[in-house]
Amino acid sequence: MKTLILTLTLIFTLTAAVSQNIPEIAQNTFDKEFNTNNEATDIVWTKSGDNFVVYFEYNDKKRSVLFDADGHYKENRTFISFKRLNENAAAYLTANYSKKSIVQCYEVMSNTAPERNEIEIEINGELSTLYFRPNGEFHYKK
Repeated sequence: MKTLILTLTLIFTLTAAVSQNIPEIAQNTFDKEFNTNNEATDIVWTKSGDNFVVYFEYNDKKRSVLFDADGHYKENRTFISFKRLNENAAAYLTANYSKKSIVQCYEVMSNTAPERNEIEIEINGELSTLYFRPNGEFHYKK
């Protein structure tokens, strides 16, 4: 029980510390572009390296938005099911990988690249990301 209380206290402390250091421009952009009517729920800000990420739910979709260290928008992701993938991307995955290897699928929009799908897969304990062009054509694996 003590461990649970200490863990929860640590999580709340870290979340509070991160939320206090969120660049104002990031908070304002999130509020204006992704939470206009305060409809986003389960909002959690985290720090990833020098970047800030906000995870939230909107219209029953889980999403995340990435901001750089200065608070400028970089990209947003919508978590999607395999069924919502572009059919070309789904066909590629079905032909080349087991559905059991799929960890997460995303629709990604960024300020530096066209809309795309990214699929995280796990093979032999290693996590890799597959990138697909907007038409669902396989682009590369990282």
